Amino acid sequence: MIILTSVLDDRVTQVSEQEVAIEVSAVPGEDLVLNVIFSEASPYPSTRYPTHPPSFYLTSQSLPSYFRLHLHGEVLRAFRDPERPDLQSLLEAGAGGAVYAMLEILETALPACLERPPDIASVTRYLVPKVEDVAQEVEVRKRLQKLKVGRGRGRQPGMSEQEIRAHHEAMQAAPGWKSMLEARQKLPAWSSRQDIIDALEKNRVVVIVGETGSGKSTQSPSYILDHEIAQGRGASTNIFVTQPRRVAAIGVATRVAEERMEDLDKGAQTVGYVIRGESRTNAKMAKITFCTTGVVLRRLASGGDADLEGVSHIIVDEVHERSVDGDFLLLQLREVLKRNKTIKVSSGGTVRKSGMDRSRVFNPDSGHSDECHYQPRTIHQLLWRRARHRDSRFHASRTRLVRVLE
Repeated sequence: MIILTSVLDDRVTQVSEQEVAIEVSAVPGEDLVLNVIFSEASPYPSTRYPTHPPSFYLTSQSLPSYFRLHLHGEVLRAFRDPERPDLQSLLEAGAGGAVYAMLEILETALPACLERPPDIASVTRYLVPKVEDVAQEVEVRKRLQKLKVGRGRGRQPGMSEQEIRAHHEAMQAAPGWKSMLEARQKLPAWSSRQDIIDALEKNRVVVIVGETGSGKSTQSPSYILDHEIAQGRGASTNIFVTQPRRVAAIGVATRVAEERMEDLDKGAQTVGYVIRGESRTNAKMAKITFCTTGVVLRRLASGGDADLEGVSHIIVDEVHERSVDGDFLLLQLREVLKRNKTIKVSSGGTVRKSGMDRSRVFNPDSGHSDECHYQPRTIHQLLWRRARHRDSRFHASRTRLVRVLE
């Protein structure tokens, strides 16, 4: 700074500790100011970068912006000219000499610029991408989009239909399949499996209501998957089941995997789970994925799959447990249903009236939602004892949900 002041006198103004402004007096009546920034974090100028001047910008009240952009480019091109080793030696020597060289370049280029104004197209050609470059970028994005796995029900996520059927037949031929099937048939959900399938075939939103222990959480995903495989749509099926808690997601996923003759401890196959900080799924074989509500919300918010195009069915379990995340997810799914015309939504709950209130979230006017009810497995006396407590909860839940909808 002392050197610049001694040479240029009053043409130098100290703007701040790291910035100086120098008047370029090449042409009378034309104001042009060279602003140079010196920062300790910047490596320019230095011997490591002998072709890079310090950071600078140009200001003027009379010159058009594309004039200043042209002059800025002239300075950069001069320092990078291989036939100008003198400028490179100035950069290696330090900032003082480099700034003085920048000023000399501007004082030479400014009169020529005013005499022969630069072509605005040539000045701005690096600011706007070429049409062919934009077209190429669009084509690359389209190719990447096609390579994404599991985007939509009509797209093969991994296994082919033949591989799905072969895996399904191998499951039914497993030694423990018969005894496991007999245990599943004893659940109240078994008698209602066809009702669920019929409801999903006719409606995009289905509310499943059943008492604790009826099998609504563990059986519904398997019923849907088995039906889709039987209809030749197994390869395009991708079922997500949300749980309010991480422990529930892991526990239910483990049980469903066992019922389908799989062992999550040895590795995920068609059944897996995804929770915060842990994922146990098979990218090629995954058909039923249990996850927490937050995982789906993050997927919706990330922008990569905001319409859940890679999901064929989503089951929101335990909707009777009121939570901010759960209510927000249902409201988001209502919007997803408008954009994604193939996805189907099912919600499961223990309390009948809470489930009915939730169906209003998706379609208050009815017409696209249906309800399935499992026969209770618990003792009537136990239900009678719980009735009074549940009635008060029904009223509170309905009041809060109506406020959300309004």
